[in-house]
Amino acid sequence: MQDDSQTNTGNTERQQYDFEGTNPAVAVIQTLADATGEEPTELESLFDHIDPDALNTLLLSSNGSGPVTTVSFTVADRRVKVGCDGFVVVTETD
Repeated sequence: MQDDSQTNTGNTERQQYDFEGTNPAVAVIQTLADATGEEPTELESLFDHIDPDALNTLLLSSNGSGPVTTVSFTVADRRVKVGCDGFVVVTETD
């Protein structure tokens, strides 16, 4: 489930998700779609850039008692940063 926390400032799309309802890989795809204005099915395959199952496992296994685990990677011309706290930030690269 997507939270109400959504910010779009210029070249950056920032959204927060509840990973109990939406897994991290799906959250990344939705945020990328919002950032690019494309349908999720029109985006490059996430598999071409990162293993979605590994992303889900890593971020969902964080217990929240330590520092926030984040993963960053690039998809096309966008830099993606996703954290175990549910935040997904997509920034257009130069």
